[in-house]
Amino acid sequence: MQTKTLFMTLVLSATMASQAYCQISYESTSFESLATAETDAGPEYSYVINRGDEVGSDGTYTFSETGSAPGYGSSASVTVDHNSELRSTGFHLTGAASGYVADDYGYAACSANSESIVSVTFTLTRARRILLAGTLALTGSSQPNDYSNYIELRRSNGTLVTSSSGVGPFSYRGQLAAGTYSFYASSQILRAIDLSGGDVYESSTAAFDVKLTAR
Repeated sequence: MQTKTLFMTLVLSATMASQAYCQISYESTSFESLATAETDAGPEYSYVINRGDEVGSDGTYTFSETGSAPGYGSSASVTVDHNSELRSTGFHLTGAASGYVADDYGYAACSANSESIVSVTFTLTRARRILLAGTLALTGSSQPNDYSNYIELRRSNGTLVTSSSGVGPFSYRGQLAAGTYSFYASSQILRAIDLSGGDVYESSTAAFDVKLTAR
């Protein structure tokens, strides 16, 4: 009888410890990498990135692709990066979208448009205090033609918990009830030249770096 009681106590203790450690379970995680480099040489010389991947459980995901399109005195290049880690105590997601355009002679038209996107649907096993923090960044030789950085966290009913956009650090601390939540992050960049006058060499990168920790 004592042996049975001891066994049941050990099982219960192990179960409670496992539940305490497994603070987050992942329902689905998707990564999108989208980019197009175009020049006046024509669409047949364009370079396109169109990659989507699904990750069902915790672990790591990395992706990086760079491609260029030649033109008549011009060129355009795009890069999309992901480097992410999913754990039972939280996640760390990074993504970057880069564009580069060059015009040597002054009569070129070219563009580089790229975007890095991640979506995570996860469940908190019970009410948890969370810290969501990170940085949205824009770097490059000069201001791009267009860019966007955006992150958001929503409840399963669609209501917004927190969001951030633009450039700079962000953070959110709060108590979240047990249940399912969705997180979304994206960075997009556009570089373009249209009859610039020559001697233009421009690059830009938009990026997100975000960590979520549940306690």
